[in-house]
Amino acid sequence: MKESVGNSFFVLFLKLRKLKPQYLNNLYGCEEEIIMTDEIMQFVKDYVNGETWGIWFLLGAALVFWMQAGFAMVETGFTRAKNAGNIIMKNLMDFCIGTPMFIIIGFGLFLGEDLAGIIGKPGFDIFTDYANFDWSNFVFNLVFCA
Repeated sequence: MKESVGNSFFVLFLKLRKLKPQYLNNLYGCEEEIIMTDEIMQFVKDYVNGETWGIWFLLGAALVFWMQAGFAMVETGFTRAKNAGNIIMKNLMDFCIGTPMFIIIGFGLFLGEDLAGIIGKPGFDIFTDYANFDWSNFVFNLVFCA
């Protein structure tokens, strides 16, 4: 039977407590501060798989997307009531136009194949390599862009 997400984090916490981390005196007067050892970091990397990071990225993307709605409400509050519909439509069109522009230009420049260590080469991996494409990373960066 598969563990629930909350139960798996509890199990991870219990297993991490069994590992013996190094201790160091804290500069701020606290008694002890835990330092992450290579053993603990490797354990976390092995235990937390790609699906967990994907869910975390998509949850963060959803929260950032709702920030768009909050910004639309702030802008609407600063305008006259007769212009409220126009402000909401402006924010909607901002996302609708920003998405294809990010797909065509932005994502390749941001995370494309490296050119001289400075900039990415725009590519269309999103349209050609569906199985190996990092969708959660794409959506996370898209909501920040648009």
